Amino acid sequence: MGAAELDLPEHVLVKTLVMETDRHKPLLVLMHGDCEVSTRKLARLMGVKSVSPCDERTAARITGYFFGGTSPFGTRTPLPVYVERTIFDLPRVFINGGKRGLLVEIAPGALYEVLPITEVEVAIHSERGWSRMKRDKTAGETRVSADTVPDDPDSLER
Repeated sequence: MGAAELDLPEHVLVKTLVMETDRHKPLLVLMHGDCEVSTRKLARLMGVKSVSPCDERTAARITGYFFGGTSPFGTRTPLPVYVERTIFDLPRVFINGGKRGLLVEIAPGALYEVLPITEVEVAIHSERGWSRMKRDKTAGETRVSADTVPDDPDSLER
C-alpha cells in the first residue's frame, strides 16, 4: 500500500532498508519514503569502508521478513538501527509492521523505547520526493536537505 492509496505524504511513510557493511555486518536504516540513503555518508559516520543494500535472500534470512514486508520490529537477528534524524521532527510516521500492506502508525520518539537507535543525517531527497523543485541551469538536479528546503519550493532560482 502506498502513500497515494492512504492519502498520506510519502515523507511520513518510513521504509526499512536492510544493509550491510563491507565486513558483512548487517544493519537497518529507517528512511523517509521520498528519500534515498547516501551510503557513502553512512559508511563515513559508521567508520567503515562501505555500506550497501543486502540482497533479498540475505535480508530475509537476517530479519525473518520477506522483501517488501520488512519491519524494524522483532527481527530474527538483533540489528543496529540507523534512523534519519528528520524522522523525529514528525508528529507521527507509518512503518511496515512485518507484512506487505501492514503499516504501524507510531510517534517517532517511541522508537527509542523498542529499538537500538542511532540518529544519522544521510537522506538524499530524490527528484520523485521533491518533484516541485526546479532544476539549476548549471548544476543539473537540485538536491537539498530537509533543513534547507524553502517554505515555497517554487521560489528556487531557475
